[in-house]
Amino acid sequence: MVIGLNGSGKSRLANKLGSILGKKVTHLDKHYYRPGWNAVSKEEWSEIIKNLIAQDEWIIDGSYPSSMDRRMERADTIIWLNFNKIRCIYRIIARTFNKVQPFDRPQGDLHKFSWWLLWKIIKYPKKKIFDKLEQYKNTKQIVILKNNKEVELFLASLVK
Repeated sequence: MVIGLNGSGKSRLANKLGSILGKKVTHLDKHYYRPGWNAVSKEEWSEIIKNLIAQDEWIIDGSYPSSMDRRMERADTIIWLNFNKIRCIYRIIARTFNKVQPFDRPQGDLHKFSWWLLWKIIKYPKKKIFDKLEQYKNTKQIVILKNNKEVELFLASLVK
């Protein structure tokens, strides 16, 4: 399970993990949004999550607080990209200028900047995430990565 702020690189990390481990990667944004940035209903979202985490093996990226506890319960490894908020905001702004179809979005939904997204990054509940991870420290592998260098070192350790 890969979680973190918007712009921290969750989807890229998940793709690299999938490649190294030979596992299918699921990007929650592709399941939560329909073309035109239309979100699925709460009921449909609950069913989607239930089906995704029922699989024996998975790599899922996305924070989505409404389903985080359910995913944490089923995950054997939780990777938190605990990146600097300013760095994530910079990445969000920079990627809005990239007009290539993102691999982790429904077809036709390009990255875009919004004040709501900025607010979401600013208010991201890091303490709450730490508390959640603390609950699982004895039963799951918890990996906290704070920057790109730590991500690269972590990935290199998996290749060995």
